[in-house]
Amino acid sequence: MRPSHIIFSLLTLPLLAAGCSETPATPSPTPSPSPAPAPSAPSAQTTDPDLALLRTLPRVDACTQLTQEKAATIFPGNTFSLKDQRPAGESGYEILSACYWIASTTQPVIPAYVDLTSRTNVSEKRATDFLATRLDLARESGRTYRLEPSLGKDAFVTSHNVYGVRTIIVEFVKGTTYYELKGSATGKEEAAIANALITFAKSL
Repeated sequence: MRPSHIIFSLLTLPLLAAGCSETPATPSPTPSPSPAPAPSAPSAQTTDPDLALLRTLPRVDACTQLTQEKAATIFPGNTFSLKDQRPAGESGYEILSACYWIASTTQPVIPAYVDLTSRTNVSEKRATDFLATRLDLARESGRTYRLEPSLGKDAFVTSHNVYGVRTIIVEFVKGTTYYELKGSATGKEEAAIANALITFAKSL
């Protein structure tokens, strides 16, 4: 705004005020500006209720459930060593953990192995919905599968080749956790290994 406009505005303000009231208004003191609120420290807590609930759930490592000794009960006569593991930790809206044991052998054959993966959800419904989706995928893939009612609704067993190794997979839900349990087997061992995997699954 140009200086002449500023002077004109200042001169006309009292005239406008007088036109609104017979008694000249007494100017009130200009209030001091309120200090701006100090910025709050960022909260370590999430505002997402599902994540907040997830962080209250117990975290159980898969290797505390599938121990070396329990791997040996699935494959009697074998000594197992830990091949890989994933400690329980957040993965999106799940607590994910995995444990992979492999049998020690000096023979020129693919050794036996057993592998457990767990996915803990904030609700049982989410876990069972995931299992139902996995069952649908098994049906659509054309793989041979069978339901395993002893492990709950939609629990099932499949067997197929994984990297050239015949593998039995048991998928089921306990509480709010979805489990995938795998074990290798030759043709003659398949039924026995499947039963041993199911027996272990029932113990979780």
